[in-house]
Amino acid sequence: MHVHRPRPQVPLTRPTLPAIITSADISRGELRKLVAQRRLVRILPGRYVDAEHYPHGNSFEDIRKRQYAHIAAVGPSLSARAAMSHASAALLHGMIYPGDETTVHVTESRGGSRGKVGVIVHRQEVSPGHLSTHEGLPITSAERTVVDCARQLNVVDALVVADSAAALGLDRDAAMGIVEAMPDRRGTKRAAWVLKHASAGSESPGETRTRALVVAAGLPPVTTQLPIHTDRGRYYADLACTDLRLIIEYDGRDKYGSREDLFAEKLREDALRAAGWAVMRVTARDLRDASAFVHKVRGFAQRCGARKLGSVDAFVVAAFTHSLR
Repeated sequence: MHVHRPRPQVPLTRPTLPAIITSADISRGELRKLVAQRRLVRILPGRYVDAEHYPHGNSFEDIRKRQYAHIAAVGPSLSARAAMSHASAALLHGMIYPGDETTVHVTESRGGSRGKVGVIVHRQEVSPGHLSTHEGLPITSAERTVVDCARQLNVVDALVVADSAAALGLDRDAAMGIVEAMPDRRGTKRAAWVLKHASAGSESPGETRTRALVVAAGLPPVTTQLPIHTDRGRYYADLACTDLRLIIEYDGRDKYGSREDLFAEKLREDALRAAGWAVMRVTARDLRDASAFVHKVRGFAQRCGARKLGSVDAFVVAAFTHSLR
């Protein structure tokens, strides 16, 4: 029997930060020359990076390189009481962060540091046990980082971060402990929801967003990457509800690289249907209207035999953004 394993997610690895060139490293004349030739890019006053580390494209990789450059430029100015946090820490941990902004987030327990252009300073206590390092930079731990992101971001984008953290080995119980111990309760309900529904089985932000709306639609529990045995072998479903024997598959732009891939997917779906599973396919276009998609999912579940569905989590639908990265 053939085993058709799930496709790997976007590689989750900690980045290598680019070297920062300061105005003290080279003469003023040479610096001006290199900037004019677009061989150096100014990140902050007196801090530059080689142009190859600051591409201007809109690809996932280009955006990440720009974000890493800004983090590297801010790093040397951190006070002894500060650590990279929120989105910046998520990026340094190798998590998937859905935003494209280059703002650097820093958490400082106390002190008089002021936020600089392109830097947001969060005034919060971070216990030593919730700190880590990356290339010598202090950063919040993976668990604290996920909690901070969940309290700050909308619930769907926060779930994208949490899913990637789960794939990297997030200690969910430790993260929930951080939530429960937070003296400032703002955003903690949202963080608890995100931690409850985080899954290591999501292969892309698109799959995460699909699952968020499926959960919000009030279906019985769904499982990521459920192995299903068919006459053609064992396949893994993006999302599956065993109570209703339904499968929801997210088709990203890069899923089918060739006509052979498309044909293989048809055979896969035929095998799943023959094994008694109903299949619903989802694309990014479907996610652009969250309310309509939730209605569609609920109708699909009812056609699959659902007699009673849970209420719709309106706060998830309201918070939904359809950034396709």
